[in-house]
Amino acid sequence: MIKKYIVSVFVLCLSVTTKAQMSKDLVGVDYSTIGKGSASRGVGFEKYSVRVTLPKRIKSSGDMLLNKIEYSKTNIDYTVDPSLGGDVSNFHSITYSLGYIHKLNNDWTLISMLNPSVSSNFSSSINWDDIRLFGMLMFSKKVKSNKKLDFGIAYSTTLGRPFPMPMFNLMWKPNQKWIFNFGFPRMAAQYQLTKSTTLGTDLFMAGDNLTLGDDLYRGEQKVDNIQIMNMGGGIEVTQKLSKFLKLKLSSGYTFYRQFEFLNGNDTVKEYDLDNNLYIKAGISIGM
Repeated sequence: MIKKYIVSVFVLCLSVTTKAQMSKDLVGVDYSTIGKGSASRGVGFEKYSVRVTLPKRIKSSGDMLLNKIEYSKTNIDYTVDPSLGGDVSNFHSITYSLGYIHKLNNDWTLISMLNPSVSSNFSSSINWDDIRLFGMLMFSKKVKSNKKLDFGIAYSTTLGRPFPMPMFNLMWKPNQKWIFNFGFPRMAAQYQLTKSTTLGTDLFMAGDNLTLGDDLYRGEQKVDNIQIMNMGGGIEVTQKLSKFLKLKLSSGYTFYRQFEFLNGNDTVKEYDLDNNLYIKAGISIGM
């Protein structure tokens, strides 16, 4: 339980970092894949996603309102059929995000966000228990022209275990070539190779809490949701193709993998997965 809580905190921090950048990409398409490994009961994953963000500047105050819609499809590839009597290989996710950015003064900015999401095989109608929520309240302070401090609190039921969590990050740009981020758990570095190419570290996360529209059974034990978590580290290359179009490619190796069939929060079956290579690619149109 303690290990799962630590991983959940780690994942939530990563989610905060990703969601806080939602205003930069207006339209994006991503693909990621992780191999099954050599385990006799290995599980492989691939995920496709598309997102659209609609920013709106409020003229009276200069604040920014952000509306984001994201759809993704997750395919699960089992070495051995889990034999649950239903579809546990194909899932769909729909997420709506509402963000608000308010300039407090020249140095301080308030960022708030709320997003409900549904991830399911949609074999029957959706109910309230299938909806996951993420909320965030963050302050951003410009310390110097080359330093920025972010801190706040987030709350999430994304992993099925709701809890609030403090967060922080310090961004430091010592020169025109380097950008460093120090925080928990985000420790990242970026280097500007050319005017159009950036090389950096990549902390990869691919996780879902997937609900089953119909209750399935493993023996006499009911299974109503699936929890997935894959995390790894590697290298990411960002290539600007034009003023607004950019391509991201990253690859590395996982260091933590979790896959469980659950009945509520109780584990019915947990897979012992080998670490493996991951590949991620995305293209986006941004400001």
